[in-house]
Formats: sequence, C-alpha cells, structure tokens
Amino acid sequence: MLQFRKLTISDRDWAQPFIEAEDSRSADYNFGNIYMWDGAYRQHLAALEGRLLTKLRYEDMPFFAFPIGSGSVKPAIDALTEFAAHRGYPLAIRGITEPHRALLEAAYPGRFRFTEDRDCFDYVYSIEKLATFSGKKLHGKRNFCNRFEKEHSWEFKRLTPQLMPWCMGMLGEWHGDYGSTPDGLDDEHAAIVRGFMRWRELGLEGGALFAEGKLVGFTVGEVTSSDTFDVHFEKAFASIPGAYPMVCREFARQIMADHPNIVYLNREDDMGHENLRSAKLEYYPEFLLAKYTAGRPPMSELSFRLSREGDIPELTRLWREVFGDDEDFISEFFRLLWRPEYCRVAEADGKLAAMGFCLPGPVANGLSCAYIYAMATAEPYRGRCAAQRIGLELIRGAFDSGVHLVATLPAEESLCRWYESRLGMAPLFRKGGPGVEFPRSWREFSRFCGEHSPDTPDMLWAIPAPGVDTGPLRGLGWECCFD
Repeated sequence: MLQFRKLTISDRDWAQPFIEAEDSRSADYNFGNIYMWDGAYRQHLAALEGRLLTKLRYEDMPFFAFPIGSGSVKPAIDALTEFAAHRGYPLAIRGITEPHRALLEAAYPGRFRFTEDRDCFDYVYSIEKLATFSGKKLHGKRNFCNRFEKEHSWEFKRLTPQLMPWCMGMLGEWHGDYGSTPDGLDDEHAAIVRGFMRWRELGLEGGALFAEGKLVGFTVGEVTSSDTFDVHFEKAFASIPGAYPMVCREFARQIMADHPNIVYLNREDDMGHENLRSAKLEYYPEFLLAKYTAGRPPMSELSFRLSREGDIPELTRLWREVFGDDEDFISEFFRLLWRPEYCRVAEADGKLAAMGFCLPGPVANGLSCAYIYAMATAEPYRGRCAAQRIGLELIRGAFDSGVHLVATLPAEESLCRWYESRLGMAPLFRKGGPGVEFPRSWREFSRFCGEHSPDTPDMLWAIPAPGVDTGPLRGLGWECCFD
C-alpha cells in the first residue's frame, strides 16, 4: 500500500527530478504551485517507480493528480487504484493533459472515462508577442501601454524580498476594492503569502511596477518546463489604465532576457470566472492547454455466487485473460481438482468479472486444510474489492464445511501484504518439502505444473478456523503449490 507524506518545503529536493522529467507546460506540475496552494488542497506526496504521486483534497472531495515523471504509468495508476479502493472512495485523477490521456488509453484501453475540465484549461501565450504586443489583435494592449508611459513616471523592478512588504500592502488595498470576496480569492492570498515566505527555496521570480514611486502592480512566476514559464500571479490596480498590460509586457521582457529558451508564457486558468476568461482571451493565447478528469465509467453492480457446471467456458476465458496459461494446463485443473462448490465468482454486465478457488484435500498433522488458488479479476473490474469479497467468502465456506485451516501461496512478494490486510492471513508453511499430506489428484496436477517457480515467496500464508492452534504447523513443508 502506498505511504503518502504530508507536503513540506524540503520535498522540493526529491520532487524536482520528477517534475523535470515530466517537462510539462501545464501549470499543475511545478513545485511552486504545488507548495503555494497546499493550504487549499492539503496535498500529500509519494514516489513509485519513477513517478511522483500526489493526493489532494478540495471541498472535502479526495482526488489524485496525474502521476508525473518517467517510465511506465501502470505501477503508479495501479497503486492509486488500490489506495482509493482501500479507503473506500472513487478513483478520480485530475490535471490530465492530452499526452497524459494518450498514456492512460494506451495502458488501459477503455478503462477510464475522461471529463473535460474547461474551467481548468491553461491559457498559453507566445512570450514574444506579449513582450511587444505587436500585431493588429493586440493593438489595444499596445495603446494602453503607450498611454501609461505618457501619463506616468514609471519603473519596472525585479521583485526581491525587500519589495515584498510593498506587495503585501498593495494586495490589501487591491482586495479592498471588492465589496465581497470572490470565490477563491482567500486561497489565492494565502498562496501568495506562502510563496513570499519561501521565495528563494521555491526558485520564484517576479517583477514590480511603480508609477510616481507607488507600487501599482506586481507579478510572480517560475520556469515550468524547457520552453514554458508559468505566471502564477499578476496583480495591478484596474483603476489605472494600462497597469495590467504594462506588468504583463515588462515581465515578459524580463523573462526573455533571463531565459532565452522560453517560448511560451502559461498564464494559468480562469477558474470558471467569466470576467477572468474574457480578460485572458483579450491577450489572444496561442493555444488552450486542455485538462481532463479521469474516472471509472459507471458499471453494473457486481453479484457474487458459487460457480456452476456451465461456468467452465467463462472461467477458462477469465483464467487465460489474467494468467495467460495454455488450454492444456487449464483443462487439467478442471479435470483433476475443480468442483462447482469449490469456486466463487462475481458477475457483471452478463459475464464473469472475478473468480477464486478454495480446494480442500491436504492434511497437516491431522488438521484438514484448503488452498486458495487462481484468484483473478478482469481488468475493467479491478479496484472494486471483488477479490477480497470472494476470498472472505471462500474462507468462510471452508470453515463452515469443517476445514481447520485455509492457506495460499501469493503469486509474488508484493501480494503478501494484501493477503494479510484483506484476508487476515499470516506466514505459516514452508514452500516445498515434506510435511503436509496431499490427495492423489493434487500430486498428479502438481507433477503437471512442474518445479516450483523462483518468483513466488518461500512461505505460504494461512488463516486458521477459530480455536485452531497453528503452532505445531509452523515451518511444515507444503509441496503441492501449483506455482
């Protein structure tokens, strides 16, 4: 299970390599935004196989950011799916760009439903155009700058910690222009304060516009990818004609001088505010960077039951789909070991979605045992706890029939924790060697399986019926594992 850690400023050192590997133009994936907006989103971080995982909460709704970095996205998505299922809330992944969507669709065809988040689209501009306001479309902004330059004695300064008290004073005055606080403004104010407090650690940059010695505008941002600079905040007095275009133009010029490789300015989203949307469109973005939320599509309810004689074709299909075994292997299993009452299944959408077998027969020191085998869930139905419910029902059914103990050999080490946390099992038997006695049919199928796999754990995990002492069984050999 993933172990998330609460976000702190010290996380930047280990998170930054993931951000640089992602090299995204999106405003969602730079550490400045992640850190500054933590008051609103209460973020926790984890790392898994080359990717940074972020858990967030907003308006009491949990969700995840797309796991950024490099390498296959499957381990991270599978881990997030398991984490959400364990916590009992739906899987929702936000901030998905078109490249992210392509990765998810390639890794999980048809698994996710994508919902467009228009209010979260980033407005991305040509830095050269904003540095000059050249062309017919931007002549209005250019005229405002000309007017400002004529009417004021002005200066644009690089924003330093020494100017931050000026900015906070101006921000208070700027907020005072609103009769009532618009949605999100308090969160933005808190984000600006967090940025100022950790200015150097976050690697932020900014500029301040003065007119007649008074601060009339300021802006803050950071490099977010190899060709894009993210403008986090831009504040100016709207009552001063040209103040906003001047802040925009002068900061673009500063960035171009400091970072010759920057081609685009990401001026972030409009949060669904119509006035802000209109204002951003007036600067004519080169493109809107689309964002999506990915979630699981609505699915039929799972129903659980014992298997039936007519299920063998569907059981075989699911077995081959999940495990990849050949027809001869599967046929031998059904010929030698299967009985309808040994198997439980989950159904959805008119077909089997999950299965598991609990095979009685072994005897350990006079105690009857059963063996959980071939637990499988079809990919579209994973993350819905089907395997856990089937496993618990198999164990309960075995105990009701008089079995003293249920054991299994996890397919890999990483699954041992699952059997412990979901089914209450603990390590007990040693894989291979003498100890447990088996029926003839078990030995015949075991010979068909061949040698033990080196990839499976060295111990079998087990759960006893109430009142059964497993002490004398500890370390006994369990030869027929079918691995």
